[in-house]
Amino acid sequence: MITTSTEKIEAVDEANKTMAYSVIDGELISFYKTFKAQAAVVPKGEGSLVKWSCEFEKAQEETPNPDLFKDFAVKTFHDLDAYLLKA
Repeated sequence: MITTSTEKIEAVDEANKTMAYSVIDGELISFYKTFKAQAAVVPKGEGSLVKWSCEFEKAQEETPNPDLFKDFAVKTFHDLDAYLLKA
């Protein structure tokens, strides 16, 4: 179970609505040597889509793929969407 991580924003492109970051400290580092992610907001109709991707290098061969983080990102963006629609 991962409870904390420290992330560093690597790049922000406001014109293209993208942000890239990497994990630099925390429990995640014991499972992955590198963990970098990118989020992009893409206009769609009257709203937008969020595309999230990551690249990683496992610390050990038996380390699982980070599906848990993908699921966490999906839940976070759904919760953010619901919050923004209420505002």
